[in-house]
Amino acid sequence: MRTWWPAFASSSAIDAVRCWPPETTGKICKADMMRILATWWILRRNEYGVHIVSCKTKLYFGGNFMQRVNLASLSFDPLNLDQAVQRIIELAVIGAGDCRLVVTPNVDHVLRCRRSSSLAAIYRGAVLSLADGMPIVWLSRLQGKPLPERVTGADLLPALAVAAARANLSIFLFGGPPGAAEAAADQLRSRAAALKVGYYAPPYGFESDLDENGRAIAEINALKPDILFVGLGSPKQEVWIAKYAKDLHVDVALGVGAAIEFAAGRLKRAPKWMQNWGLEWIYRILKDPRRLFWRYASNVAFLVVIIDELRQFARQKFRSKSPNKT
Repeated sequence: MRTWWPAFASSSAIDAVRCWPPETTGKICKADMMRILATWWILRRNEYGVHIVSCKTKLYFGGNFMQRVNLASLSFDPLNLDQAVQRIIELAVIGAGDCRLVVTPNVDHVLRCRRSSSLAAIYRGAVLSLADGMPIVWLSRLQGKPLPERVTGADLLPALAVAAARANLSIFLFGGPPGAAEAAADQLRSRAAALKVGYYAPPYGFESDLDENGRAIAEINALKPDILFVGLGSPKQEVWIAKYAKDLHVDVALGVGAAIEFAAGRLKRAPKWMQNWGLEWIYRILKDPRRLFWRYASNVAFLVVIIDELRQFARQKFRSKSPNKT
């Protein structure tokens, strides 16, 4: 949560940023004028204040400017990696007093959501939904609603860590096998020395133990991080964040799967050309066939989803071109 403010900022200036833009009822009263002047005082004197006010102004005048793309019963934000990082940093800087979820659905997630209405509701309620799967990107292009690129949790974590350090935000790494979060924190600090990062690896099955679950939440809340990365695997991580969102003292929470292990250097990603061609799943199966073979084999069912989506798209196109009968 955002708790740090410039030491020289007066209380009126702080209030101006938190309450910007001022609400008026036609007439600008003395209090409104003071808030406006205080805001511009920050704009002139402090780069951090400039960033906050610019973020708030963006959300005030339109919020999320790009319309979501509806695919396979889920919605996706048409953002590339840089845009997604900027948007998440803005959400963390502004704060809202509640924990907002960011999801990165891949093919496996889409299939799970089609089987579970409760899980689908969690994904639809996310503040950001970023496509982590080239088949999803390809499907969007076939339907004429192209998503710019695949945005994975493994890419978001290091990029957001660097951006958070620049914006004086703190992050927390939650999950992964023993030692992975700590190693990831060390690796991220080597990229951004000013990064404020906490970490905790809960024991297996912690969510079923009230004491362990309470301890996990307490570990996170002790730091009051701006951005929380949860690496428990899907759908466990998304369900956990949604269930305890009101108890978590964070602004933004992301379900990032194995991204903590990637950041720690314990898992190696596929070559870039395999990622770009949507072949990273082959690389991961070869690295861990016993655990991942049947998971990826079951994703063949996504072909049915693609056919169904294209059939609906063709039907809509035909109807839109058909002359209206009078």
